[in-house]
Amino acid sequence: MSENFFVVSGSRNYPVDFIHSSNELLDKLSALNDTVMIVDECIQQFYPDFTQKLAAIAKLFFMAATEENKSLKGIEPIINFLQMNNATRKTTVVIIGGGVIEDTAVFAAHIYQRGLRVVLVPTTLLSMCDSCIGGKCGVNYQNYKNFLGAIHPPEAVYIWQGFLASLPEQEIHSGYGEILKYALLSGSDLYESLKIALSVDGFKNSQTLNYIYHGLLLKKQLVEEDEYDVGVRHLLNYGHTFGHALEGITNYSLPHGIAVAVGIDMVNYLAWQRGILSETVFLDVHTLVKRYFQYDMSSLHLNGEMLTKHAIKDKKATQGKNRLVFMEEIGKFRIETLDFDSGVANMLQDYLEQRNF
Repeated sequence: MSENFFVVSGSRNYPVDFIHSSNELLDKLSALNDTVMIVDECIQQFYPDFTQKLAAIAKLFFMAATEENKSLKGIEPIINFLQMNNATRKTTVVIIGGGVIEDTAVFAAHIYQRGLRVVLVPTTLLSMCDSCIGGKCGVNYQNYKNFLGAIHPPEAVYIWQGFLASLPEQEIHSGYGEILKYALLSGSDLYESLKIALSVDGFKNSQTLNYIYHGLLLKKQLVEEDEYDVGVRHLLNYGHTFGHALEGITNYSLPHGIAVAVGIDMVNYLAWQRGILSETVFLDVHTLVKRYFQYDMSSLHLNGEMLTKHAIKDKKATQGKNRLVFMEEIGKFRIETLDFDSGVANMLQDYLEQRNF
């Protein structure tokens, strides 16, 4: 069961509403004043009637959800579109798409005339379960993931699960990488529920909306306590340091959520080797990652030194050190700043050599 809720923000409190149909969503968007819309071009392809109805509400800008567009160069066409349509500080930018579209378009809205209001309509599992709340936006810069960014909370978030019907299977798998993160952060009940659901029905199980809802509730709690990401919100980076490294190494061909799942496995291995995490829990999560988030890394010729070099490019790294989120047990975590030295590289090399434990 999912219920609407509000996220408390220093800038504005905003609703997160679960929408039951495309018509209800259109009614919500029609009620907004002075809008323009940034729309994932896939929506035009898979939902032509819906797109036609959007065009009757506001001017539309279609955008491809590529990492190339998640850049300073990718922002320019959005800025030009806003200028051509006389967007002002009273304009609301409705953003209909996944994480790449959200990140790029919200950042463009943030810097346009010192900030326009935004309404988010996430269309991918990743964006529904994670990126649609919290206010973070940004673009990549010189192979640094999300290096340029800001905190820009939305006016509202509207989640309609119907968009998931058109998602490629790989994108559903990717979304479940973030769901795995939230299940482990939340505690054993949600994690065990996830294991059962995946074992019975795989990624097409009936619990997806439930996992979206509970993941967002946990993120809401952390964001409200630490909106500007200086403390406890760092827990949301669990698995992301090595996940981002893998994305960079593969030139972003590896889907984000799958990279996060493998990153979780890597950091869990470090936690086990450092005596933070028990072997039993490590192997339990490792078995799940290996079964549902398998990725053949043989062609990358990875080694521990390569991983540490890419991980130290993370925007949270300073002077050869990086913050890592370690699991002590399911639902219990700690944040440590670690020297990314030869010791870490050697542990990662051991992981790569023994990955099929």
